[in-house]
Amino acid sequence: MIIKSVEIEKFRGFQNVHFDLGKNITIIAGQNGTQKTTLLGLMTQPFTITEIPEFKDERPLCGGSYRSSFIEKFRLSKKFDKAGEHLWKLNFYNKSDLPFELESINRDKRKGLIRFWQKGNREQGSGYMQYPVIYLSLGRLFPLGEIKNIKASINHSLTDEELRFFNKWHKNILISADESIQNEMLLSPSKVSMGINTDNYDWESNSAGQDDISKILLAVLSFRRLKKKYPKVYKGGILAIDELDASIYPGSQIKLFDFLNKFSQELGFQLIFTTHSLTILEIACEYQEKNKSSSKDINILYLRKIDGLIDISEGLPFLRIKNFLKVSIDPEATPDRINIFTEDDEARIFINTLIPAKWRSHFTIDKSNIGGKQLIDLAKRKIISFTFPNALIIVDGDTDVKSLPNALALPGGNSPERVLALFLNEKMDADPIWAKIHSDYTKQMCFSSHDINDIIRDRDIAKNWFRENCKQPKWKEKIIHAWMLENAPDVENFKSHYKVIYNKFAAKIGFDKLI
Repeated sequence: MIIKSVEIEKFRGFQNVHFDLGKNITIIAGQNGTQKTTLLGLMTQPFTITEIPEFKDERPLCGGSYRSSFIEKFRLSKKFDKAGEHLWKLNFYNKSDLPFELESINRDKRKGLIRFWQKGNREQGSGYMQYPVIYLSLGRLFPLGEIKNIKASINHSLTDEELRFFNKWHKNILISADESIQNEMLLSPSKVSMGINTDNYDWESNSAGQDDISKILLAVLSFRRLKKKYPKVYKGGILAIDELDASIYPGSQIKLFDFLNKFSQELGFQLIFTTHSLTILEIACEYQEKNKSSSKDINILYLRKIDGLIDISEGLPFLRIKNFLKVSIDPEATPDRINIFTEDDEARIFINTLIPAKWRSHFTIDKSNIGGKQLIDLAKRKIISFTFPNALIIVDGDTDVKSLPNALALPGGNSPERVLALFLNEKMDADPIWAKIHSDYTKQMCFSSHDINDIIRDRDIAKNWFRENCKQPKWKEKIIHAWMLENAPDVENFKSHYKVIYNKFAAKIGFDKLI
């Protein structure tokens, strides 16, 4: 905790406003055009580490320096941004840090250029607060494959222990099942990031969301390194992120928020970010509500433009924030199409065969891979993207869903790949099912690479077995249909439960029910 509060006398649309920051996290939300990035910038402006000799040669692992760049935060207008028209003050938790007041002065009067400076002092860098700051602008990032002149290098500055930290949390936040990860440091004239290579893709296929997570992890590792190397000198820092939710899907947004909440406390950095994400805002409001009687660890600033000026509200309940962002007062708004969330590709293949296409006409099967327990947890926490009537959750057969109105489990009592493996393992060598796949296909071929005991024991082996057999044309369709015929009661029970839930969505949203 570094900045305690901010007082803005004048700065563009901000006139005579005062607000507090959360000790750990401050969230800035609002519609477009409410100067969220400007507010983020003016809070992180007066910081540097030039007077901390131990930090002299330190650079953030995510690139840049420990002082946020002026040009990243402010696009000044020669017409409207005049010297003397900006005045604000930062107040700090540390009583030895005196309030810091800034104003705009002329940089080049002839050209109409200004700069921001400590009020009443004109010496270069005078009085700047000595804390490391990292500023990330995620909304301006692109997928790695679209960046020109980017090069990969296996020579990076992360220690083995830092790499393990990076890989653990990268998988956790993205809810990824990829077991094998190799890292390459990526360098270009405009960025530094960490590329992810797996058994299935290389860094050039990394999405913008994956790159965003990499940048954030490198930033957190930077503060972690400072704290470990200089425990007597490091007093915390500020991590500022513009558009935290850019390119990151809701499930990962929740994981990311939990990660940042955890490590902002452990490493003592103050996190300030902008967002439009209802998912993040909902869990932040939920946290605020649970902890409202204790210290203000998290604070949400909601910005609204009223008669040309920017109003800042603190402590708004989630419903009001949602109504403002959606420009609606209907708390029961419903989606045009409903997402079906599943655990993995194998589940989606099973669902596409089990459920007739006409029964899925109002649904979109989301391609995110999220564990069954995590899906249930998201729904139980009432995260809006995973609740009725916004989503249908279909988990593997070994997950309990009895307590949720918008969830059901696949038939078979196990993961789809294990259900099919057990089904086929019980077949005799002479069973006609093998010839239905191919005239030369045999049980020996089916289990040539993986033993049934290994398939049952190890989730990844089961998936590899399934994927290898899917290389046979129409293998999955023929095997699933054969299993369905021999397990008709289980299949009909699943379809019956599906129809009940489907008709609940139909009644709520207004499409035809299944008969």
